[in-house]
Amino acid sequence: MGKLLIFSSPYQMINIFSAAVIIIILLYPPFAGLNGSIHHFECVHLSAYGEECRSCGLTRSFAAMTHGDFSSAVTLNRSGPLVFLFFAVQLLMRLFFGIKVHLLSDAGGSVNGADSKSAGRIGNWITLGAVKKTGGNKVTRLALADGILSAILFIFCFRYLILFWH
Repeated sequence: MGKLLIFSSPYQMINIFSAAVIIIILLYPPFAGLNGSIHHFECVHLSAYGEECRSCGLTRSFAAMTHGDFSSAVTLNRSGPLVFLFFAVQLLMRLFFGIKVHLLSDAGGSVNGADSKSAGRIGNWITLGAVKKTGGNKVTRLALADGILSAILFIFCFRYLILFWH
């Protein structure tokens, strides 16, 4: 018996694992609650130096976002809404790119399918043709486009938490 098509490539397995981790990250804060009724993690920086670090209040900010309280989320941690946005968009990207790769790949991993032209154009445009010059296929282009978009989104959403960024 062959493996399931959704697990047909390392990319798909990483994509599914990433989506599961993102779901856990997005579901933890609502259960932690705004009032801290469920155990929260104590900040090592706060304990050691007596001042809050850049990520203090991030879980509470996430919880506020899941309750629709945007102003509290910003007050608790100014990066909270952006980091929440990163994970929400990443979950949608896992779904989008997972479906695209699934449509482009058959059980043997070869590229075919009715939608492969548009997917290839999107991937080629995002990667500025870099994969085409190296002989990559459409699935490789989509994976590279996914990586590039994720990196750009990460830098944008985590910019206040990155140490060298002021």
